[in-house]
Amino acid sequence: MSRLRPKGLTLLETLLAILLVFLATSLLLGVFGSGQDLALRGREYSVATLLAGNRMEALLASPLDEVEPGKGEYAEPYQGYSWEVEVRDFEGDLKILEVSVLSPRRARCVLNTLRRTSEFFGISCDPWAGRVLFCAPGDPAVRILQDVGGAAPGPILPSGSSPSRAGGLAGAPGAGFLWVADPARRSVLYFRQAGTEDFQEGESLSLGPGAEAARPRFAGLATDPMANQLLLSDRANRALWILAEPPLGAERVRGPFSPSDPPLGTPAGVAVDGSGSVVWVADSEHGCLRQLLLGGGPRSGKDYEPEPGVGWWSRECFRPEEGMGSPQGVAVNPWSSAVLCVDESNLHLLDFVPVPGGGFARIWSRRPLPGDLVRARPSGICLDPYRNVVYVNTCSDQVWKCTLSAAGSFEPIHGGPPR
Repeated sequence: MSRLRPKGLTLLETLLAILLVFLATSLLLGVFGSGQDLALRGREYSVATLLAGNRMEALLASPLDEVEPGKGEYAEPYQGYSWEVEVRDFEGDLKILEVSVLSPRRARCVLNTLRRTSEFFGISCDPWAGRVLFCAPGDPAVRILQDVGGAAPGPILPSGSSPSRAGGLAGAPGAGFLWVADPARRSVLYFRQAGTEDFQEGESLSLGPGAEAARPRFAGLATDPMANQLLLSDRANRALWILAEPPLGAERVRGPFSPSDPPLGTPAGVAVDGSGSVVWVADSEHGCLRQLLLGGGPRSGKDYEPEPGVGWWSRECFRPEEGMGSPQGVAVNPWSSAVLCVDESNLHLLDFVPVPGGGFARIWSRRPLPGDLVRARPSGICLDPYRNVVYVNTCSDQVWKCTLSAAGSFEPIHGGPPR
């Protein structure tokens, strides 16, 4: 006769059941924990993306050579997040700018873009277009170039704790005065011209940051024929500065001045007409020209924005219907009836032609630049007073000449391909 099994679970079966419940619970808790961790990492990645984007936007607003690689930690409310900025060579004057942000749970966001070095090199010519002054990459000396002949060194920026580099300049050969911007040391130096090619160093000007301004980084310079005032375009503050007649002094400095509607982008070249009343600025960021009228009475608030104590900014962004690239240099004739600018691939001309009944008609035209000039990257531009001969220098130590009355007359007169 068989024995009856006692009712209930044995110890082994109980232990197996407990083990199964434990495994199932652990699995469910693991899935829940992983999901929660993924959700937290996803949220941190979103925050890291936002932080990286903000830092990249701030870096893009500054010239590339002002961007300093480095690392750092964020403060509250983003404590635990860290950032890193790297700048690496890519090709030629192109560099890779990379921003990465790491979250507390190691979620990383990486943003990168290509940036080009953005130095500006000025150029000016005498009224007869017989001599040219220009600046070249990495050279502390301003070059003097005869229209027919080679280039010779001119006035040299003084050395200091850091190497000097000549950038924007104002003043024509033979005018008796010359200003040279040093973008490396963020200063402007004044020279007196005693003889035909004899320049004597004058006073220097270095503007420190003000209450609401960063330390200026000057690009283009311009002055009227009588040198009553000097205009300086400032990339750091996206603005203009005005300096009184030489010798330079901090008490004669006014600025920074910038329109707000619409705002000025990154200014490059600047030019002023013969009367010193109409200023043109090349806005390389927004692909247009901006106009500042110095002095004068009240103007229409719809078309102009007042710059108290200075004049009026035109609200118009001057560009042809087909648009333009990023203008660097700009030039104007003494009567402000013709304005020229150069971008990456074209020479643009804006003529103001009188029309019956009063007023002026605007006529835009352009000339494509030769391929060798495009590859050399145009920078500054100057125009003889008779609006016939144009000189363009480049970021590759070249100077080109164009006679406007002759089609296709671009020719290199310094550097560049053999003639």
